[in-house]
Amino acid sequence: MAVCTSPVLTTSITTIPHLARPYLPGPRTLAVVARGDHPMRTPFYGVLLIAGAMVGATVAQAQAPLWLQVVVYVVAVPAALVGFVLTLRDYGR
Repeated sequence: MAVCTSPVLTTSITTIPHLARPYLPGPRTLAVVARGDHPMRTPFYGVLLIAGAMVGATVAQAQAPLWLQVVVYVVAVPAALVGFVLTLRDYGR
């Protein structure tokens, strides 16, 4: 925990990792999120997996030969399921 020496904020700065924005009710505290530790990064990766699976399956259905469609579908279904798990997982601790 670091102590702020600013005349405006004279209370300590507390790290609150589960909040994306500063937590301000009560004593003035500020959420400090380290670079690469943003709490919404995992759901974003899940959304990218879902979108990639949908786009890949759509393109394969429209333009690919049958053997490639099967391969894309076999990869797209697990990718979409992992994406749903990453997107909808519970962050309550």
